[in-house]
Amino acid sequence: MRFVSDPTKDQKKLLDGIELLRGADILERLAGGPASDSWLLTVGDERFVARLDKPLAKLLGLDRCAELEVLHTVSAAGIGPQIIWADPDKGVLVTSYISGNAWSPQDVHDPVRLGKLAATLGQLHSLPPRGPVFAPGKMALAYATEAGTHSASRIAEQATKLAESLLSEIRRPALCHNDLVHSNIIDGEPVRLIDWEYSAVGDPYFDLAIVVRHHQLKADRVEIFLGAYFGNLGKKHFSRLEAFGRLYDQLAALWYLSVMNQPGHDALYAEELKQLMVRL
Repeated sequence: MRFVSDPTKDQKKLLDGIELLRGADILERLAGGPASDSWLLTVGDERFVARLDKPLAKLLGLDRCAELEVLHTVSAAGIGPQIIWADPDKGVLVTSYISGNAWSPQDVHDPVRLGKLAATLGQLHSLPPRGPVFAPGKMALAYATEAGTHSASRIAEQATKLAESLLSEIRRPALCHNDLVHSNIIDGEPVRLIDWEYSAVGDPYFDLAIVVRHHQLKADRVEIFLGAYFGNLGKKHFSRLEAFGRLYDQLAALWYLSVMNQPGHDALYAEELKQLMVRL
């Protein structure tokens, strides 16, 4: 294996142990996160993405076996990557590479793109609801425990109460992505989605709320997005979206607080956490 962009010694050892990747070139390190690193590889004319977990993946409670079940479903539907090789115990996942550009923050505000994303989410939420059950209360408490602050405990208590209220009213549980930030959305026909590690069976409104809340869509864009997804709109759509938006802010803040408690966190997280705390 020839490395154009060098992983760590432990990561190299893991990749060297995958027979499929012998003779591969690692072209570049892709956008990673505190829980894992991802690498773009080529074997001949084929491209793959290799994701290697960091210790924080287990601390955040990421279920890699459940993720594989979801990936089988979404890849068959043509809206997610295909599994090439996986070893959940070692925290290694190799998938097909989805060609196309990841959305920029500005792309999410484009009306045409919002319509395409709504179509993909409609397809996703119509798939068989396979995978773990979305448990925001459990997530909130785990994040708060890892953060270890009074502020985190208070937010977790609020998130748990709100989640109990919202999830008791789910009419149609659906497979959801649950991490629809712009960098996980790949332009194309159709729009496709990557990074399914937080996917679970829950309420579709949470996916919609992430798009709206994380990217701070203006009212006219929200109406375009919801209109493309639902068709006819009423007050109940906007009120439920607003409630799930609050839940997203609470969970996102707790996630950042737990990550900020780890050594070597990115300064970008501090700024994003500050914005979330202002909204809360």
